[in-house]
Amino acid sequence: MVRIFTVAALLTFVAGTAAYVTASKRAQDESKVWPARKVCVISLESHVDPQGNETFTWMRWHYADTANPTAFKEVRKRIGAAGETVWGHDGDGVFEPKPDGGRLTVKDESADPKPDIPTGDPEAHTASYYIHSREYTGTDTVAGFTVYKWRASQGGGAWIEISHSPEVGGVILKSIEHHADGSEDREIAIKVEFK
Repeated sequence: MVRIFTVAALLTFVAGTAAYVTASKRAQDESKVWPARKVCVISLESHVDPQGNETFTWMRWHYADTANPTAFKEVRKRIGAAGETVWGHDGDGVFEPKPDGGRLTVKDESADPKPDIPTGDPEAHTASYYIHSREYTGTDTVAGFTVYKWRASQGGGAWIEISHSPEVGGVILKSIEHHADGSEDREIAIKVEFK
């Protein structure tokens, strides 16, 4: 009888120790702060019609400093067409730079309903920042990085989901805009380069 209690106590101790080590490791991983770096995220944009047919439309190079992801430059090339579009973003909104040094304002993105996007917050470089958000819906892998998905409803069955990796700061690695008719606009990173 004493032997049974000894074995049971030993098994309980081992299980408790394993659970503690696992929880401790998870907490340590969640609170790890990744450094702010300059990055180029290369993405493919596509449109999926209500029947599920996907058409790739653009390739995008997004250059940012993850210490300040609200200021960026992006180059977009339409798939199957010549030329490129260069956009920038700063405190005044999205703009298209002109060869003469001027700029043409494209649109103010602040009115779009979407999940909160980190803006240089050091916490955006930790997994905990994403996991403890009210919009957190799970994890995925994009371009070799673990990403944390946030989703926001846009009403009428439409929603937008964006995915971030703390290793890449506030830069979005995947976004899906699901429309009420079942179609989707997607942008998914295929490569991340640190500069």
